[in-house]
Amino acid sequence: QQDAEEAWSQIMMQLRNKLTIRDGKEENAPNVSFVDKYLAGRFDSVTECDDAAAKEAGEKPIESSDAFYKLDCHIGKDTNHLTDGIMAALEEKIEKHSPTLGRDAIYTKRSRISRLPRYLTVHFVRFFWKRETQKKAKIMRKVTFPAELDVVEFCTDGLRKELVPVRDKVREIRKEEFDAER
Repeated sequence: QQDAEEAWSQIMMQLRNKLTIRDGKEENAPNVSFVDKYLAGRFDSVTECDDAAAKEAGEKPIESSDAFYKLDCHIGKDTNHLTDGIMAALEEKIEKHSPTLGRDAIYTKRSRISRLPRYLTVHFVRFFWKRETQKKAKIMRKVTFPAELDVVEFCTDGLRKELVPVRDKVREIRKEEFDAER
Protein backbone atom coordinates (compact mmCIF):
# COMPACT_ATOMS: atom_id res chain seq x y z
CA GLN A 1 0.00 0.00 0.00
CA GLN A 2 2.84 2.38 0.71
CA ASP A 3 4.20 1.79 -2.80
CA ALA A 4 0.72 2.25 -4.27
CA GLU A 5 0.43 5.69 -2.64
CA GLU A 6 3.88 6.69 -3.90
CA ALA A 7 2.96 5.49 -7.41
CA TRP A 8 -0.34 7.42 -7.26
CA SER A 9 1.46 10.62 -6.20
CA GLN A 10 4.05 10.28 -8.99
CA ILE A 11 1.39 9.60 -11.62
CA MET A 12 -0.63 12.62 -10.47
CA MET A 13 2.48 14.84 -10.51
CA GLN A 14 3.38 13.75 -14.06
CA LEU A 15 -0.20 14.12 -15.31
CA ARG A 16 -0.43 17.52 -13.64
CA ASN A 17 2.64 18.73 -15.55
CA LYS A 18 1.86 17.14 -18.92
CA LEU A 19 -1.91 16.80 -19.35
CA THR A 20 -3.48 20.18 -20.08
CA ILE A 21 -6.93 21.10 -21.34
CA ARG A 22 -8.56 24.30 -22.52
CA ASP A 23 -10.32 26.11 -19.66
CA GLY A 24 -13.50 27.16 -21.41
CA LYS A 25 -15.09 26.94 -24.84
CA GLU A 26 -13.53 30.06 -26.31
CA GLU A 27 -10.70 29.48 -28.78
CA ASN A 28 -8.32 31.77 -26.85
CA ALA A 29 -9.12 30.21 -23.44
CA PRO A 30 -5.95 29.38 -21.49
CA ASN A 31 -4.77 25.81 -21.00
CA VAL A 32 -4.92 24.45 -17.46
CA SER A 33 -3.83 21.20 -15.90
CA PHE A 34 -6.50 18.50 -16.07
CA VAL A 35 -5.41 17.35 -12.60
CA ASP A 36 -5.76 20.85 -11.12
CA LYS A 37 -9.19 21.29 -12.65
CA TYR A 38 -10.76 17.92 -11.80
CA LEU A 39 -8.65 16.20 -9.11
CA ALA A 40 -7.42 19.08 -6.92
CA GLY A 41 -9.19 20.48 -3.91
CA ARG A 42 -8.30 23.26 -1.50
CA PHE A 43 -7.86 23.35 2.27
CA ASP A 44 -8.26 26.43 4.45
CA SER A 45 -6.21 25.87 7.60
CA VAL A 46 -5.64 27.58 10.94
CA THR A 47 -2.52 26.72 12.94
CA GLU A 48 -2.60 27.82 16.57
CA CYS A 49 -0.18 27.32 19.47
CA ASP A 50 -1.63 25.16 22.26
CA ASP A 51 0.52 26.84 24.93
CA ALA A 52 -1.50 29.47 26.82
CA ALA A 53 1.67 31.56 27.34
CA ALA A 54 1.96 32.09 23.56
CA LYS A 55 -1.64 33.30 23.36
CA GLU A 56 -1.13 35.62 26.33
CA ALA A 57 2.00 37.03 24.67
CA GLY A 58 -0.09 37.86 21.59
CA GLU A 59 0.83 35.10 19.18
CA LYS A 60 -1.87 35.05 16.51
CA PRO A 61 -3.16 31.95 14.71
CA ILE A 62 -1.70 31.45 11.23
CA GLU A 63 -4.20 31.07 8.40
CA SER A 64 -3.23 29.33 5.17
CA SER A 65 -4.76 27.88 2.04
CA ASP A 66 -3.26 24.85 0.30
CA ALA A 67 -4.14 22.64 -2.65
CA PHE A 68 -4.58 18.89 -2.09
CA TYR A 69 -4.78 15.96 -4.47
CA LYS A 70 -5.86 13.31 -1.98
CA LEU A 71 -7.72 13.36 1.30
CA ASP A 72 -5.86 11.47 4.03
CA CYS A 73 -7.63 9.09 6.38
CA HIS A 74 -5.35 8.50 9.38
CA ILE A 75 -5.90 5.06 10.85
CA GLY A 76 -5.27 4.84 14.60
CA LYS A 77 -6.32 2.74 17.58
CA ASP A 78 -9.61 4.67 17.86
CA THR A 79 -10.44 4.73 14.15
CA ASN A 80 -13.47 2.60 13.30
CA HIS A 81 -14.93 4.47 10.34
CA LEU A 82 -13.59 6.42 7.38
CA THR A 83 -15.01 9.70 8.71
CA ASP A 84 -13.11 9.25 12.02
CA GLY A 85 -9.83 8.89 10.13
CA ILE A 86 -10.49 11.87 7.86
CA MET A 87 -11.36 14.05 10.85
CA ALA A 88 -8.15 12.92 12.58
CA ALA A 89 -6.15 13.99 9.51
CA LEU A 90 -7.90 17.37 9.38
CA GLU A 91 -7.12 18.15 13.04
CA GLU A 92 -3.52 17.29 13.76
CA LYS A 93 -0.92 18.18 16.38
CA ILE A 94 2.45 19.36 15.13
CA GLU A 95 5.59 20.49 16.91
CA LYS A 96 7.26 23.63 15.60
CA HIS A 97 9.21 26.66 16.76
CA SER A 98 7.19 29.38 18.46
CA PRO A 99 8.73 32.81 17.78
CA THR A 100 6.80 34.26 20.73
CA LEU A 101 8.04 31.67 23.23
CA GLY A 102 11.49 31.28 21.66
CA ARG A 103 11.26 27.47 21.79
CA ASP A 104 9.49 24.52 20.20
CA ALA A 105 5.83 24.17 21.12
CA ILE A 106 2.83 22.01 20.20
CA TYR A 107 0.45 23.53 17.67
CA THR A 108 -2.97 22.38 16.50
CA LYS A 109 -3.59 22.62 12.77
CA ARG A 110 -7.28 22.54 11.82
CA SER A 111 -8.06 22.21 8.13
CA ARG A 112 -11.36 22.33 6.30
CA ILE A 113 -12.12 21.81 2.62
CA SER A 114 -12.91 25.08 0.86
CA ARG A 115 -12.98 23.62 -2.68
CA LEU A 116 -13.93 20.05 -3.50
CA PRO A 117 -12.47 18.28 -6.51
CA ARG A 118 -14.85 16.70 -9.00
CA TYR A 119 -13.15 13.35 -8.30
CA LEU A 120 -11.97 12.83 -4.71
CA THR A 121 -9.18 10.41 -3.84
CA VAL A 122 -9.03 9.14 -0.24
CA HIS A 123 -5.74 7.71 1.05
CA PHE A 124 -5.92 5.27 3.98
CA VAL A 125 -2.74 6.07 5.95
CA ARG A 126 -2.01 2.68 7.49
CA PHE A 127 1.67 3.10 8.36
CA PHE A 128 3.28 4.73 11.37
CA TRP A 129 6.85 5.11 12.60
CA LYS A 130 7.83 2.91 15.56
CA ARG A 131 10.50 4.82 17.45
CA GLU A 132 11.64 1.76 19.45
CA THR A 133 12.53 -0.29 16.37
CA GLN A 134 13.16 2.63 13.99
CA LYS A 135 10.91 1.00 11.39
CA LYS A 136 7.56 1.56 9.75
CA ALA A 137 4.72 -0.61 10.97
CA LYS A 138 1.45 -1.34 9.22
CA ILE A 139 -1.81 -0.83 11.11
CA MET A 140 -4.10 -3.78 10.39
CA ARG A 141 -7.23 -2.26 11.97
CA LYS A 142 -10.55 -2.88 10.18
CA VAL A 143 -12.11 0.41 9.05
CA THR A 144 -15.65 0.66 7.68
CA PHE A 145 -16.63 3.10 4.95
CA PRO A 146 -19.86 4.08 3.22
CA ALA A 147 -20.66 3.36 -0.42
CA GLU A 148 -21.24 7.10 -0.81
CA LEU A 149 -19.19 9.62 1.19
CA ASP A 150 -20.85 12.79 2.50
CA VAL A 151 -18.00 15.28 3.05
CA VAL A 152 -20.10 18.22 4.25
CA GLU A 153 -18.77 17.92 7.82
CA PHE A 154 -15.19 18.36 6.52
CA CYS A 155 -15.93 21.60 4.66
CA THR A 156 -15.66 25.28 5.52
CA ASP A 157 -18.86 27.06 6.51
CA GLY A 158 -18.98 28.85 3.14
CA LEU A 159 -18.74 25.65 1.10
CA ARG A 160 -21.16 23.89 3.47
CA LYS A 161 -23.83 26.53 2.75
CA GLU A 162 -23.50 25.74 -0.96
CA LEU A 163 -23.46 21.94 -0.57
CA VAL A 164 -26.24 21.31 1.97
CA PRO A 165 -29.18 22.50 -0.20
CA VAL A 166 -27.94 20.41 -3.15
CA ARG A 167 -27.33 17.35 -0.93
CA ASP A 168 -30.78 17.67 0.63
CA LYS A 169 -32.43 17.96 -2.81
CA VAL A 170 -30.59 14.84 -4.05
CA ARG A 171 -31.71 12.93 -0.94
CA GLU A 172 -35.30 14.08 -1.50
CA ILE A 173 -35.25 12.92 -5.15
CA ARG A 174 -33.72 9.55 -4.19
CA LYS A 175 -36.36 9.06 -1.49
CA GLU A 176 -39.13 9.82 -3.98
CA GLU A 177 -37.60 7.34 -6.48
CA PHE A 178 -37.31 4.70 -3.74
CA ASP A 179 -40.92 5.27 -2.66
CA ALA A 180 -42.10 5.04 -6.29
CA GLU A 181 -40.27 1.71 -6.72
CA ARG A 182 -41.87 0.32 -3.57
